[in-house]
Amino acid sequence: MSESDQHDLEEIGIQYHRELVSRNLLEPDSSRMDTYCMHDVICSFARFVAREEALVVQKEQTDIRNLLLTTQKVRRLSITLEDSILEWRILENLQYLRTLILKCSINPGGSLASFAGLRVLNMESTESEWILDSLCQLRHLRYLRLIGANISRLPEDIHKMKFLEHISLINCTRLNKLPDSITKLERLRYLATERTNVDAVPMGFGALKKLTTVYGFPAKMYEDWCSLEELRPLCDLRNLSIKYLENVPDNSAAARAMISNKKSLVYLELKCYGQREVEIGEEEQTTEEDEQRIEAVFNGLCPPPSLECLLLSRYFGHRPPIWMQAPAAAEFRSLRFIILRRLSNCNQLPNGLCVMLNLDDIWIIDAPSIEVVGPDFQSLASGDGGAVVTRPFPKLRKLMLYDLPQWKEWDWVEEQGKAMAMPALEELRIMSCKLSRLPQGLASHNRCNLRILNLMDLSILEFVENFPSVVEFDVLYCPKLKKISGFSKLRKISIDGCPKLELLEGFPVLRSMVLDDEPWEITGTPAVCTPKVYQVGVEPQLPENFTVTR
Repeated sequence: MSESDQHDLEEIGIQYHRELVSRNLLEPDSSRMDTYCMHDVICSFARFVAREEALVVQKEQTDIRNLLLTTQKVRRLSITLEDSILEWRILENLQYLRTLILKCSINPGGSLASFAGLRVLNMESTESEWILDSLCQLRHLRYLRLIGANISRLPEDIHKMKFLEHISLINCTRLNKLPDSITKLERLRYLATERTNVDAVPMGFGALKKLTTVYGFPAKMYEDWCSLEELRPLCDLRNLSIKYLENVPDNSAAARAMISNKKSLVYLELKCYGQREVEIGEEEQTTEEDEQRIEAVFNGLCPPPSLECLLLSRYFGHRPPIWMQAPAAAEFRSLRFIILRRLSNCNQLPNGLCVMLNLDDIWIIDAPSIEVVGPDFQSLASGDGGAVVTRPFPKLRKLMLYDLPQWKEWDWVEEQGKAMAMPALEELRIMSCKLSRLPQGLASHNRCNLRILNLMDLSILEFVENFPSVVEFDVLYCPKLKKISGFSKLRKISIDGCPKLELLEGFPVLRSMVLDDEPWEITGTPAVCTPKVYQVGVEPQLPENFTVTR
């Protein structure tokens, strides 16, 4: 099979996945990104169709030994156990096995030698180091996934597994080195070493030119050579995460990775410090020279316009990267999702986000130096050159702003004659800041798509008014909040930790209310409401001019 055929197969696989989602055969998990589930009926039907070749053993099936004796010709086996330990030896007679998925504790013993035809090995077990001595006997293995394994190494002769295409070693915290022979795996397309202590790649890593996904690539200097250079030949990368970027000395070392030339790249994560826990205050003790250096390094890692998802973590520059500022940011027409996490020294948010016309979701988490969010965040100043847009953030649906402890002001006034910013915004969550009020440009009668509003730990917020489209509102631990009003479509509200809140009014269609333990008087209903949950039913109906007071 040619290289182009392999690439086409990957694209076909993506299309198949989208088709399954569109037909509701796979359902996205709202609580976890890139996680999907299958309806019980569909799952049962799939098992029935594959009953001759596939077996799923779950925790309620205790007599595994007898079950496997009756299905010795099974080709795909998945075992999930929570309260018992799997005896490895009961698997060794399954000589026809092609896929083995184990999510359980294992009583070691024996080897992998009896599984010569195995193509897929997926183990989520800490007791896995014993398999390393026989791992390379799986000469036909394509897919290797060891999650949370207590391994400190991979076999030095791993190159003998010449068909290996996928290696995932997530959360193998004892692992600190990749074998040099890994560079000989010519078919390798996927490598993940996230949440491990691997801090270097072997010289010649760039020879793995079929790689499309690399998670946890470590940036490291060896005298005058930087490991980022190994990324230069990897032209087919679609997903890439880089850690330890604080080790890179300058812009030129970063630029040699040629990230901007990777035309297929859709996911990019840039991270300083990797998984290492940084001591409290350590990131804040950087010098001005350190800040300028890391700014230059991130400037040199400019992504291609094809990018769809961007994550920046533990960035300690004073200013955001140039390519996130207007007008350069307008080039990212495909970008849909951004997470900016732990920006220890940035005192301004990127002013180019609003010109990324397909941006759908923004998360900004832990930015302790932000005090003011100016109007340039949600609209462009007149001097921003070619970055001209008719409507800022035209497709943004979700905005999450968490842990900005010094943030006091959000300057956003809706100007007459100008298009409203964030017209598609559906969900807004703000947590842990010092905003005294929400901006006029956000709380507007013209904003008709905002449905979910969540405010938590806004220490000096006093009023929340004029959100006519919001249907679900949570307000938690806002100790100075006094009044909530102007929610004409609100159907569900939850309030806790707001001891000074005295008045709620303007909720004509409210159906569900969760209150704290303090006594509340609800005008138009019988006396005092003291329970934590006051559920509005068909009877009695709340009056149209319903108010709640303490």
